Amino acid sequence: MAAVAQLPVIMIGLHSVGIGSAAMYSKYRRHYIVGAFIVAAIITPPEPVSQVLMAIPMLVLYEVAVLILRVRERRKKASAKQEAP
Repeated sequence: MAAVAQLPVIMIGLHSVGIGSAAMYSKYRRHYIVGAFIVAAIITPPEPVSQVLMAIPMLVLYEVAVLILRVRERRKKASAKQEAP
């Protein structure tokens, strides 16, 4: 579970080095949802409630990371716009 909590940090780090963008993560959101439920099914006992309760925080952290990346991209565009003569 601790590795799952690091997801936003990993996504922001990849974005900082130019490997990912908010648009890319939004495009592959469906794949991540399926993957989150697969990981939750592997980690938890075979009970649907615990699987869903494990997948929901993973999905929320993913969406938070995408929102953070969108804000960062907007700020970067705004600062580039101000710097350009």
